[in-house]
Amino acid sequence: MNALDKLEAFASLNGPRFYGLPPNTESITLERREWRLPESYPYAQERKLFRYWRGVARLGH
Repeated sequence: MNALDKLEAFASLNGPRFYGLPPNTESITLERREWRLPESYPYAQERKLFRYWRGVARLGH
């Protein structure tokens, strides 16, 4: 699925239009670079959120 050409409308135009607001005037620049999903992320009160494993997100301490 290659939908990068639809990102601007999704992020900057459709939401404001739906809520009757002016479109965003600021911009960002995306760059492609290699990235690996970390084993876990810090989560509320010293817990960790682990990446999906066989379709199930795991929470741990």
